[in-house]
Amino acid sequence: MDSTSLVYTNPMAASPINDHPLRWVTFLLHPVGVVIDYGINRPVYGLSSLNPNLHGYTSEDAMLDAQRYRLGTP
Repeated sequence: MDSTSLVYTNPMAASPINDHPLRWVTFLLHPVGVVIDYGINRPVYGLSSLNPNLHGYTSEDAMLDAQRYRLGTP
């Protein structure tokens, strides 16, 4: 067994709980980002997909939108 095997097998050794102070800020702000995504970003994409030529909605946008997680789907 080499000396790095414990680092790769022990999650606590790989990521200590106090590794970066902004980590806790991001834990607190993540729900805010989810609300913004569902409240603003997804409706804008939905509206722009209704008239793709006017808004520049491309087939790549449609593909990425189809791959998103939908609430209420298994």
